This record gives sequence, C-alpha cells and structure tokens, in this order.
Amino acid sequence: MKKRITKNKEKKTRLKSRNKSATNYDFVWIAGLIMLFSVLWVFKVAKFLPPNEFYFIGIIISSGIFYIGAFLSVKQPYKRSGLYIKQSLNYLYLTVILFVLFAVAGFVFSENLRFLDEILKQLILKTQGLNIMEITEFIFFNNIEAAFFGLFLGMLFGIYSFFNILSNGIVLGYVFSKLVDASKLTEFWRILPYGIFELPAIFISLALGIKLGMFIFSKEKIAELKIRFKESLIVFVFCVIPLLITAAIIEGVLISFFSNLS
Repeated sequence: MKKRITKNKEKKTRLKSRNKSATNYDFVWIAGLIMLFSVLWVFKVAKFLPPNEFYFIGIIISSGIFYIGAFLSVKQPYKRSGLYIKQSLNYLYLTVILFVLFAVAGFVFSENLRFLDEILKQLILKTQGLNIMEITEFIFFNNIEAAFFGLFLGMLFGIYSFFNILSNGIVLGYVFSKLVDASKLTEFWRILPYGIFELPAIFISLALGIKLGMFIFSKEKIAELKIRFKESLIVFVFCVIPLLITAAIIEGVLISFFSNLS
C-alpha cells in the first residue's frame, strides 16, 4: 500500500511539473508571437520608423523566440505535421487538380481576361526600385497573408479556399499566356524556380483550408473543428512558414539578379 501511495504521489508530482513546464513553454511562444506582431505594427502600420536593419533584427529575434517556444510546446512537430498532411492527401490532390484546371482555363481564355493587366501592372510597380531585402520582405508577407487566410478562412465551409484556388489558378494561366506571347517559351526556365517552394506551401494551406471547412459534415462538429484547427496551425507554423521564407529568399534574389541583367 505504501509503495502504491508513493508511486501515485510521484506520478502527480511529475504531471504537475510537466504542466508547469508546458505553461512556461506556452508563455515563450506566446511572448514571441506578441513581439512579432508588435514589430510588424510599429514598422508597417504605425510607420514610426522606415523598415531598416532594426526591423529585420526585431523580426528574426521575435520569430526565434516564437519557434523555440513552439518546439518546446509541440512534441515531434514535423512528424505530426507530416502525418496530418498524409491524412489530408485527398484534399491536397483535389486542390492541385482544381488549380491546374483553372490555370488551363486562364491560359485558354486569356483574351477575355485583359482586365488582369492593370492588376499585374500595379503589382510590378510595387516591386520596382526595391533592394533584395525589400523584395524578399514584400514577397514573403504577400504569400504568408494569402496562405494564412486561405487556410484559416477555410473554416467558412471551404468557400474562401476554393475561390482562392480559382483566382490564383486563372491568374497563373493568364501570366503563362502572356509569357508565351512575349517570348515563345524561351523565358519559362526563369520562372521555374519561383514555384518550387511557394506552390507546395500554398497548395497545403488551401487544401487544409478546405478540409477545415468540411468539419460541418462531422458528427461532433465543434470537437472536430478544434482538432482540425490545431493540427492545421501546427502544419502552418512548422511547414508552411519555412517553405514561404525559403521561397521569398530565392525569389527575391532571382528578381534582383534578373533586373540587374536587364
């Protein structure tokens, strides 16, 4: 009896210590997240100071704190992310197929999509005169915004994610048609590296967004929504964001390189 009592006490103390450590770890990544949004708000929204080296140092430090806390809070995050993506392969296949179909539609019916020229022109103007760091920042925040909303607004029955697939696919198809008209396929090799990391991240986000919205067909809707939201958040933090960071760096360097050549 005494041995059982002591074992139970030991278990309770272990659980308490685990809970305390988990709480501390949660505080770390929450603090990092608050710091990150604070840096973004000060430099991007309030515009107290222009983006400079202090801005990027603040981003790196706050992101580092966030990821340290996240790694300590989530056990085997990459294995867990991979498992959830594997469980969502049907949604991923659907996303890729729809994207390709809409891209083909944008290519075939490009003559009816001339209104996109002005949108693309404005996008090009925004990146003119920017250095490598500024272009990388511009690409990253645009992509992460698209991926974030494409995923988490998917809980609105997947409608937003679907229209995101539609619009992005059509725009890409239209851009390909313009590229064919301008260069007769000789410049395609230049744009290939742009999608290696960016497209998988966007596909994963939109696929999980559609899956998130399909919670409505589950028996225990609220419980299923919570599970899917939590797993999607883990995938977003540990897979999507690193992919988009890598994509932004590669694209920023390539854009600066090709602009210097021309």
